[in-house]
Amino acid sequence: MRVLVHGSSDTGRVRQANEDSFAIMLPPTLAEGIDALLIVADGMGGHAGGSRASTIVAETVLGAFSRTTSEPHTGSIEALSERLTGAIRGANGAVRAASLEDHSLRGMGSTATVVVMCGRHLVLGHVGDSRAYLARMGTIQQISQDHSLVAQQVRDGILLASEAEQHSQKNVLLRAIGGGQTVEVDSCILDIKPADVVILCSDGLSNLVTDLEILHVVTTYGQPQVAAETLVSGANERGSPDNVTAVVARIASDQWVSSGRGAPTGLLGPRSAVASLIGGVDRIALRTLWWVWLGLIIFSGIATVSFHSTWASRAGIGQGSSWFRAMLGLGL
Repeated sequence: MRVLVHGSSDTGRVRQANEDSFAIMLPPTLAEGIDALLIVADGMGGHAGGSRASTIVAETVLGAFSRTTSEPHTGSIEALSERLTGAIRGANGAVRAASLEDHSLRGMGSTATVVVMCGRHLVLGHVGDSRAYLARMGTIQQISQDHSLVAQQVRDGILLASEAEQHSQKNVLLRAIGGGQTVEVDSCILDIKPADVVILCSDGLSNLVTDLEILHVVTTYGQPQVAAETLVSGANERGSPDNVTAVVARIASDQWVSSGRGAPTGLLGPRSAVASLIGGVDRIALRTLWWVWLGLIIFSGIATVSFHSTWASRAGIGQGSSWFRAMLGLGL
């Protein structure tokens, strides 16, 4: 298969530093037998701690799948899932060790949402409330599960989904990387097909942009770079009080190609000036209608002037009077 991949990250409209990290690894730097590795990590624990924690997550998982530091994948897809789970648990240990070694980093932690692609399979490893989506044939499905207190209360029937959206404890996590000596990792294996789109994002995006809006963007913009930057730009236009990160991978045919890679720090430079997510397509349609309307007005004006000029010449009325009548005919 061929896939186009791009990631985008921004500090948002309130935060002073970006504690999100993302990473994309593709052949030939990826371990042999694996096609793509996508990572999003949302750090917590203050500017220094959060950024450090999410970077450790990205670097640890990258190391577990790098061609130069890890073994080729030659086993089953289930074995690959176990390998991913082990890498995320390794990241948990690395974050916890760093926090114990440096008093200023005590209490730091991170989410970890990781996708490994191998042939026609997608393997997900997940801890926290960052998200992974799969868009296919005009539908979108969240394939990760939020490990937050409020999300669990919704699953238990204690809260309605509408109540959870504005809940004061929405950001309280039940699971996080670095939160304990061990961590439970969610994992799943899915089949993937040509034209599928995989989206990873931090909660800075999913808290402001709905699932259907994410689907609308990745469907409208075929290029992952434009889609990822449009999603981040759309969240920023809504005020984004948190850091915002999105990674978009579109599966095309038989070879992996990246339209841009993110460093583990997650920063790709200035925000894109692409059209806003919010009403972007509608604005284009409105502009088109405006130009059509203006063209009709001009055409009507020319036709009216021509008619009144002919009528005036036959009636013996001067050009000035004809122009005035033409203006009246236009309602001006």
